[in-house]
Amino acid sequence: MASQIRDSEDTEAGARFVYALQGKTTERLFQRFRTDPSGARILAERRSIRETLMDRARLRALPLGSLGQVYAAFMDAEGISLEGLDSATSDPAREIFGLMDEERQLVHDRITDLHDLWHVATGYSRDMVGEFALLAFGYEQLGTPAYRLSLAAIRPLCAMQAPGAVALIDDARRRGREASWLPVQDWEGLLALPLDEARERLGLGPPPTYTRYFRMGHRLRPEGWSPAA
Repeated sequence: MASQIRDSEDTEAGARFVYALQGKTTERLFQRFRTDPSGARILAERRSIRETLMDRARLRALPLGSLGQVYAAFMDAEGISLEGLDSATSDPAREIFGLMDEERQLVHDRITDLHDLWHVATGYSRDMVGEFALLAFGYEQLGTPAYRLSLAAIRPLCAMQAPGAVALIDDARRRGREASWLPVQDWEGLLALPLDEARERLGLGPPPTYTRYFRMGHRLRPEGWSPAA
């Protein structure tokens, strides 16, 4: 989830790191999903969010300011695609988890496919600090061991190079604990809603305001920074 560049090689490496440390977390997630009434309904319907999110033309045609329309604009602006994310994560998943049955594959795919929609819903962008914040949010939602290790490693970096980032990350963990459990939500039904209304239904509240940081060489620099500034 924390790949900072949607580059297939980088994302594959990140996926291998995450999956290699999963242990029993993947099965615990599946069992929680399966026993949740909404999750059970998604499994019974064999519902996949992938085709819905890949239909960018339909999403662009949704009302201006709706979750789905903003998501499509976000994907267009960032130059990323769900197909690219799937191709970068599917091989590491098969390599580490082996062949999954249909229901476990559906849950795994749904959580993976929702990554960029979570960016939009939470308000954390794809800058470095935004990715770190979504990582913290995702740790509270999913309990992924690799996320916890990554957060411990990046905290000193943020404290030294990105003022305000540690507070944002801590708040992201709070939001992750207080929000509805996102994997089982009816995202298909939320896409046409105004973004603020969708956030309210998900228990996310308003998005944070923060300074975006990007990696330049070995340092984090605020958006708009230049050597001459």
